[in-house]
Amino acid sequence: MILDRSVSKNFFGRENMLEVLYKTVANAKGGGTESVILSGKRGIGKTKLLENLYNLVFERQDVVPFFYTVRRSFVSSEDFANDYLGSFILQALAFMGKDPAVLSGVYSLEELKEAARVFGACWIADIIYEYIDVRKEGREAKIVLNAISAPYRSYQITGNPVVVMIDDLHKIRKFCEPKSNEINSGFWTLFEDSISSMHVPHIFSGVPHEIEKVFFEDNLLGDYLEMIDLPRLNTEDSVKLFRALCEMYGLKVEIEPADLIGTFGGNPLYIKNFLQAARHAGGTLSKAVFEQTYDSEITIGKTYRYWTFLLKKYVRPLELRKPSLSFLHGLSNDNNDDFPQLEQDMSERISEILHDSGSLETGFSETMPADNFLRDIVKELYRREIQHELPDKVTELIVANESSQVRESVTASFIITIPADPKAGLVAIKLFEQIAMNYKIPLKEMGKLQLAMADLFSNVLAGDASAENFKFQIKRIEDSFLVEITTPQKELVLIEQDISRIGAYIDDLKVESIESGTVITLVKEIKEDVVPPEGD
Repeated sequence: MILDRSVSKNFFGRENMLEVLYKTVANAKGGGTESVILSGKRGIGKTKLLENLYNLVFERQDVVPFFYTVRRSFVSSEDFANDYLGSFILQALAFMGKDPAVLSGVYSLEELKEAARVFGACWIADIIYEYIDVRKEGREAKIVLNAISAPYRSYQITGNPVVVMIDDLHKIRKFCEPKSNEINSGFWTLFEDSISSMHVPHIFSGVPHEIEKVFFEDNLLGDYLEMIDLPRLNTEDSVKLFRALCEMYGLKVEIEPADLIGTFGGNPLYIKNFLQAARHAGGTLSKAVFEQTYDSEITIGKTYRYWTFLLKKYVRPLELRKPSLSFLHGLSNDNNDDFPQLEQDMSERISEILHDSGSLETGFSETMPADNFLRDIVKELYRREIQHELPDKVTELIVANESSQVRESVTASFIITIPADPKAGLVAIKLFEQIAMNYKIPLKEMGKLQLAMADLFSNVLAGDASAENFKFQIKRIEDSFLVEITTPQKELVLIEQDISRIGAYIDDLKVESIESGTVITLVKEIKEDVVPPEGD
């Protein structure tokens, strides 16, 4: 976070913009600084740019820096106002004392008043007393307005300019919108005095659709705001980031990054997520490991989970989720026949929701997924959840192996051989749902085993380049299910972090070396009664 020196590490391609923003901020001393709206796609590096700007301003001591983002859920606007005011005062005290260590503490407003006296900053105590008096009135809009205006009031009292950096504008806007006639105007009224003074510049960051809506539809202060778009990293800077992270993660690179870096579309988040996954595949990044890791990232990995979380967050109504996925999938394909036939009202509603999520990029006449990485995730989601189809290669293997199912008197055993491919592993995991239904086992119980399997394939076995095939043997023994995965990789060792993470979903985990490789056994106890299938 702010003043964490690590934020300046692996910071490529933004140096010029950092200096431009700093010069803009430094002009606040003379009252000649315009506020900025910083627009950029998700994961493109807006937060890291603001964190580096904060550090630069703090070190040079020209302007009081204040960085704010909502990092936890608040149940009311008053919770937000308390946190906003407290964060500003804490950072102001750290700046005055030139002591970054102050930022590591968590303090109540009462404790901050006492700290202000120690620093000889009576104006801080006055601001807190005034806020507490307003809070007693219980008028929500006035409470928020009082907290938001604290940086400007500090400038009026001390003459010291302040730069306010608000990350992810949409996170605070919901607390600032008037819910009554107490403030008879829009969102920007809260910042009007600060922004128009040009001594307290604000930098607001957000995804393009949200920022454009604020700037062009809601903005009452256009004369005091400029918009800056944060572009993706170019190829050279993407390669620099890629190599720096490989070095940090201890990865030996056997590929030429420039040949494959376009996969990530210049998005630092994608590059970082990918290499975090790749390091679990072993110490060498070969072309095979690259391909396996990419498949993992778009099917079960961190980037996949990141986008599915966002889509679920924005597409809340369950009845809209399949149409929304079909809509995104239609935009991801060049074939117009794949586009779903939706009512115009529903199509417009879905489009607006997806724009808000940052998953769509809009030109003048066409709309498309935000980037190719997301496009591939959407295609996998669509195949899995809409078509319920399996890759042809894996389907053939599964069909061939289904004939080898054996029913025993005490145990039921399924033996499946699959290729060493993350997609194939996911297909095998998907089969567990069929097994659960066959035995009338609650999917909730089987789901935990599936999560353990997904983690195992994503973070441990994804880089097993020596393996041509994995063998699954699935057994039911009384009230437990055992899954044995045999891999040709010899002397496979699970680190403590892997064991702890995977073990959180299951009841037992064993790793055994055998002559032909390694056997990993997962055990999940079934709490409810299970009924074995009838017949053979």
